[in-house]
Amino acid sequence: MRLRKHIYVLASSFLALLLIGGIFRSLWTLPAEVQLLGNSYAALFQKLMPTLKDEGSAARVENGHPTHPHATAWQQKLAQMDAHIYLANSTTACHADSRLCNCLGKTTVKAGGVYRNLTGQQLVSREGSSPCGKVAFRQKPLVNVVVSGWLGVELNMGVHDCPSLRCNVGIGTQFAEDTHVVLQTSAGHKIPVFASKKHPAWQMNVLLQMESSVHYPGVKTASYNAGLDAVAGFRQFYAGKPFVPISYVNANEDDFRTPGARFEDRSPVLGVFMSNCQTEGHHRQGFIADLARFVKVESYGGCTPKGTVKANWQTRFPQCRGMPRRSAMWDAVKECVLFHSRFALSVENALEEDYVTEKMWQPLRVGAVPITVGSNISRHLLPHPSAAIYAEDFGSVRDLAEYISRVANSSELWHAHTAWKGGEFSNAFQHVVFNSYTSLGCRVCEGYWVHKQGEPPRGFRMPELKILPCQKELLSRFFRNPWPMRKADERLGVDSLFVVHYSKLKHRKVLMEKRLMETFGVKGVFVNEFDREELNESDFSCFGNREWQTTYIGRPTTNGEDSLSIKHMAVFYYMYRMGIQNALILEDDAAFFHKKANDWLVEGTEWQYILKDLPEDYDSVMMSKFWNFRAKGKSFGPNLVLAQASETTGMSMFSLKGAINMLNSLPVIGPIDFQINYVGRTQKITNERNHSVPLAQVVNVKIFHAEPPLSFQADPSGIRGTVRSK
Repeated sequence: MRLRKHIYVLASSFLALLLIGGIFRSLWTLPAEVQLLGNSYAALFQKLMPTLKDEGSAARVENGHPTHPHATAWQQKLAQMDAHIYLANSTTACHADSRLCNCLGKTTVKAGGVYRNLTGQQLVSREGSSPCGKVAFRQKPLVNVVVSGWLGVELNMGVHDCPSLRCNVGIGTQFAEDTHVVLQTSAGHKIPVFASKKHPAWQMNVLLQMESSVHYPGVKTASYNAGLDAVAGFRQFYAGKPFVPISYVNANEDDFRTPGARFEDRSPVLGVFMSNCQTEGHHRQGFIADLARFVKVESYGGCTPKGTVKANWQTRFPQCRGMPRRSAMWDAVKECVLFHSRFALSVENALEEDYVTEKMWQPLRVGAVPITVGSNISRHLLPHPSAAIYAEDFGSVRDLAEYISRVANSSELWHAHTAWKGGEFSNAFQHVVFNSYTSLGCRVCEGYWVHKQGEPPRGFRMPELKILPCQKELLSRFFRNPWPMRKADERLGVDSLFVVHYSKLKHRKVLMEKRLMETFGVKGVFVNEFDREELNESDFSCFGNREWQTTYIGRPTTNGEDSLSIKHMAVFYYMYRMGIQNALILEDDAAFFHKKANDWLVEGTEWQYILKDLPEDYDSVMMSKFWNFRAKGKSFGPNLVLAQASETTGMSMFSLKGAINMLNSLPVIGPIDFQINYVGRTQKITNERNHSVPLAQVVNVKIFHAEPPLSFQADPSGIRGTVRSK
């Protein structure tokens, strides 16, 4: 009986093993993409198999669900069935419980189950079975562009921090292994020979064409060879190729708010800069000559049109001497002259749809009133219809000249043409500024991404920001487009590294740059603006609420504390404006317990575990603390605690969501670390006199602490205020 029982058990076990082996064998034969999803999705895939046999992988929209151009049909069906998979473009999206992390929207799978990104680079996995463990998913994608010729002068080299990705611009004419785009220009009517691609599936040749076809007809009729993939230029559609619109604007929207010199400090004389004497449109030469019969016109450029007076700008505008003249687009002398002039003759050398050059945008930027022709060409692109004076609005050139004379002698009439700077800009103008020449690199990189990925990166989907106009205006002083972002190792898991710095303490900056280079290999972006000496009472009253501060911390904040808070808020606003998903923010006295790069970038380190365990919807991770303070709260892995509070702000990482929540917590009601605590509060603040402070207008706040801390505060005299203990 006992023997039969043993035989029965052995037989049952053998059958069970066969059954389990069959299941594993069937799972093993599934595509590698499905295996990483785990057993819970294997059955779902098997159900879908009959419907997927003959379906391709072309991008489309089904039942309101946009499909990814590189996603296979089974991925699309899984997404449509709400299988908790989000096909992300620029970052990895994870299951709500953080156990299932799907990287397939960012990668393709090659032979042998090797995961590669769009550039063909193999993705290294922390877990060894899928790229879901890769910490670089927290960075925006990086697109590499090479340029040559005069573009090397016009564009800033290096990594540009764009709203939805990072764009690395360098010098070159050929494709390297990691080059995504070769951007070339045409020499007049001659179309360049396009570079040979090493990886045709994901590399692109782009032509920048900014010349008018009136004088260069070849640029419109030339037959492009098969190597051209896209065109960037002022036209909205060109030669049937994918198009990237680029305008001649050389500033951001905030720059156009600058009023420039006062009316009484500006020259009333009409001035004109002309350098292209050989291709001057007949309309421009004739118009200037006719106008010069009735009003004085001075010529400051290389050409002297008929009727104008050749003038020396250095004599008339001595304050503009010594300014740099990098190119026509970056001519500080010209902008200085316009800054001190009431008018600018801004007539293009060709009348063609959308052909509006810096001759129009530079005077508008610095407050001079453009006098021009071609209202059907450019008026719809202006910030306001009254921003320029058009010859077509007058019965004759004499009438136009008489009106110019009246405006030149009337502050009221002149201000009527510049009042737009304080109003709302037209949608068309905002579009032109968004596609400005300053963001050429970003526009080309984003155009590349859309063309290859099918839709913009996730950085375009930004939450709503609610701050006062005065707060936005002040914080915009730090915003520069494009910002020369430092290129960091992607394993660090952030897009940018900022250092909040008091500019008078120069020794701190020197020490901080040394620490950053030794630890991370980057210099970081220093926030030198908003020192307490630069701020005035109007700034403090805009940002702070003295009554709430007294209720919350028992006193008003000091100017130094407000300065530090505004510097942090400026970083948060920059993150919002540029779509930065994750950023490290350091104060200028921060130092690190781990002083070598391998202590941060290698698998198994404390920082890498924090990145792995950190939920997608986090707001901030505080990495510094005082003395033996220990954060309390729910543990998320061995080195992460959900504390909902801050002890000190020496080193922290913020997400875009956290940056917006911090901005929406304004006004400042305490020092920056108290402000973070305020954001994390769920109960109203009331003092002993029954004065109260309302809760911050924030959403789903998650403030974490690193345990043990990764940073401490230090200065040349030594370490202060930290014990590294858990």
